[in-house]
Amino acid sequence: MSATHPTRAAILGAILLLVAPVPGLAREVGGVQVVESLQADGRTLRLNGAGVRSKFFIGVYVAALYLGTRSDDPAKILDSDAPWEITLFFLREVDHEQVLDSFREAFEANNPPDEVAGLNASLMKIHDEVMSTLTVRPGQTIRLAYRPGQGSTVTVPGGASSRVHGKRFADALLRTWIGDHPSDGSLKDALLGKS
Repeated sequence: MSATHPTRAAILGAILLLVAPVPGLAREVGGVQVVESLQADGRTLRLNGAGVRSKFFIGVYVAALYLGTRSDDPAKILDSDAPWEITLFFLREVDHEQVLDSFREAFEANNPPDEVAGLNASLMKIHDEVMSTLTVRPGQTIRLAYRPGQGSTVTVPGGASSRVHGKRFADALLRTWIGDHPSDGSLKDALLGKS
């Protein structure tokens, strides 16, 4: 064989490089492959942390927090007016009432009492637009994203989405996981990259 014709070994090696997983593109958390970064309006958001939300020792979902700049400081994350995204990968079936109730509880635990009614009204807007008949099944995702100047968008399985303008609601959503009274303290640590 001449040097200009590739050998079978070289061709096989090239094919293996094309199909082999690239280190650093995803990590496994709770049996779910979580990507290390994603694109948001032309900007790269990097995985800040990911972990499993458990209730009564049962995994409910894997949450992954993406930020433009990694941080382990919840106050700094909430103070910045920068894009973020949380993806919830569900491990078990959850209906719309359970989702709604968990946000209501988190809003009450992590926000000033005089703001809760307004936050719940925004939450009901999202519920009525995209969640009122929703049952999230294992393997499905809910995406929550904040973009400065645009507000918060909640995207449910099937691609339907609803938006609430302003940063106040975005901060309330994020406090669900990284606030002073998160729904799951070990998940908070995981999202902040502390575990």
